[in-house]
Amino acid sequence: MSDDTKAAGGVAFVEIKRHLLDSARPPKLAHKFMYSRIEDQVFVSVGHFEGHEVHAFLHGLKGEEDPEPPRLHITDTFVLNIKAAQELRRTTEEMFAELQASGLIEPAAKKEAADDAKDGA
Repeated sequence: MSDDTKAAGGVAFVEIKRHLLDSARPPKLAHKFMYSRIEDQVFVSVGHFEGHEVHAFLHGLKGEEDPEPPRLHITDTFVLNIKAAQELRRTTEEMFAELQASGLIEPAAKKEAADDAKDGA
């Protein structure tokens, strides 16, 4: 599958080609993102929790046992240069703006005000 990303004026400036290892499998879950940095390289790791492990942990909290916490499974790590990190930030900001506009999440300022009121600040 390939898409064209258009620049201003509708001129294609990059062609995107998606290479999926197994297109029959559903997309990977992503619950947690972590990063570390070595000089000008940023390492971004993506991980997820297995549903059955979370369920067992929560069920164990209801009992008297000390349940084993769910494990975070790191599935991918990416190395970004500064330019790629800036692109990730821009894309994430666009994603949150769209989620806020569609009403799926509260605007950050509104959420911070609600959190401050809840905390008594």
